[in-house]
Amino acid sequence: MVDGIGWISFYGFTPSIDFFKESKVDPEKDDRDLNILLSECSDIRHILHSISSIVPLKEKKAREHKINIYLHEKNLECLARALLFLTLICETSLVRRERMELFMDLYSNSMIRDKTDSYLQGVVNELIQLVTEDERCQSVLKSMIHFD
Repeated sequence: MVDGIGWISFYGFTPSIDFFKESKVDPEKDDRDLNILLSECSDIRHILHSISSIVPLKEKKAREHKINIYLHEKNLECLARALLFLTLICETSLVRRERMELFMDLYSNSMIRDKTDSYLQGVVNELIQLVTEDERCQSVLKSMIHFD
C-alpha cells in the first residue's frame, strides 16, 4: 500500500543551517537583494535558523533591500505545511508562548489538542484564500508570499 501512494517526508534529516553564515554573506552589510533557493528541504528549519540569526533584537537600522527565499517542493503537502508554519510564526495576535505551543503541537504530534485543532480549522480558509489570491484574504503572509 505504501508503495502505491509513495513517500512524503515532512521532516528533514539533516541539522538546520544558517545559509548566511555558510555562504559568508553578511545580510547587515550587503546592500543588494539576496535570493535564496531551497529545494526539497521538507520543512522550514533552514529558514527559521537563518532568519533568527538576522532578526534585530535591539534597535537596528532596517534592511533596505529584500531577502527573497524561494521554496521548491516536489510534494505540495510540504509547501502547504511550510505556509501553515510561516503563518503561525508571523501571527502576532497570539502571544509568543501560545504560538510556540501550537508550533510544537502541529510540528510533531499525530494527536493534537482541541485548542490546536481550533486554530488549524480557523487558518485553513485563510491559506486557501492566500493560495487562490482571493481579495478577501486576511492572512498575515499576504504581503510576504508570492506564487508567481
